[in-house]
Amino acid sequence: MENQLKDKIVQWALEQFESLGYTLKNSQSENILDTPWSYLLKFETSQGYIYLKHTPDMFAIESKVIKILDEQFDASVVEIIACDTELNCFLMKDAGITLRELLKQSFDEALLFRAIEQVTALQDAISEHVDVFLDIGVPD
Repeated sequence: MENQLKDKIVQWALEQFESLGYTLKNSQSENILDTPWSYLLKFETSQGYIYLKHTPDMFAIESKVIKILDEQFDASVVEIIACDTELNCFLMKDAGITLRELLKQSFDEALLFRAIEQVTALQDAISEHVDVFLDIGVPD
């Protein structure tokens, strides 16, 4: 059953690419993450890398949270280009190298502290607006 669902999700992504005007440069996706609770595939397109993320029901709210952080709090988050709430998946643009990858290459304490400060500032900014997240089903 899981392979059938994954095939359906990938087919959905391919349809989204076509409708959004993306052309695949490679017919194969790259498996970035595959855990019991989610997976992440990378596609090379005419407009850069696009990632397909699938999550289980209990985490399916992730794309909504990301959109709220972007639209209402101007947070520096990935750009989501398509979502399917029934399949619990979404497509997002490449956001560049991750902090984890940077720190693995060369640990930079100042960079880590700046990242922590940014996350703390975001938490402070949204703390008075927790109802926005509760309203979409984020657990309290």
